[in-house]
Amino acid sequence: MSDNGGEFINTEFDNFLKTNGIECRLTAPYCPEQSGIAESKNRSLVETACCLLSKAKLPLNMWAEAVNTANYMRNRCPTKALSGKTSYELFNEIVPNVSYFKTCGCTAYCLDNKPSHKFSARSKKGILFGYSENSKAFRIYLPDEKRFIISRNIKFFENGNINSSIDIGELFIRNKNLSDSQMEQEIAEIHTQNDVTEENHNKSSVDVTQESNIYSSCNFYVSNLMLYVRVHHE
Repeated sequence: MSDNGGEFINTEFDNFLKTNGIECRLTAPYCPEQSGIAESKNRSLVETACCLLSKAKLPLNMWAEAVNTANYMRNRCPTKALSGKTSYELFNEIVPNVSYFKTCGCTAYCLDNKPSHKFSARSKKGILFGYSENSKAFRIYLPDEKRFIISRNIKFFENGNINSSIDIGELFIRNKNLSDSQMEQEIAEIHTQNDVTEENHNKSSVDVTQESNIYSSCNFYVSNLMLYVRVHHE
């Protein structure tokens, strides 16, 4: 059963159906209720994909990636139609493992195995937007490079960005000509914005521990941030 879409009404498709012994039936024009199950599934996927695009703040031309991710997750969700089981479980005869699921659209830092310079960053900032079908890895979108990569060496931040130190580091690069007072004002605004973000996301002590571990692993500590700003600026 299919609608009257052009992709289903053509010689090539008719020959495929005849070769495989399939009889095709078409619904009446503008009567989607005649194919209710398929239409309901399509609506669920489209609405889930819309939520994913909105969360990740990605353009609408990435709808295919969003639908693919939505379908991946829906196949691993229990449904009443299958007596509380998942489509994946019935097809593969094994209960799916979803412990690796992360918040789609969250910030993700991927290991860069081929840095451009000895002292360049060893990670790339991206957005989690899906899961690989062929390997135990994630699909990450890199906004700066405008492409997707598949990786498993990733650090996720599901409740927001890492913290203000990264924003301040970017501030040094973008505003080298600011005076000391202007720099202090910019940093104060960044801290205010981050305080609001942390309050909205109800940042847990686990996230704070993760951030502390980042500084520990980098063997880096700033005892007086404003002094560091002035020295760096000079």
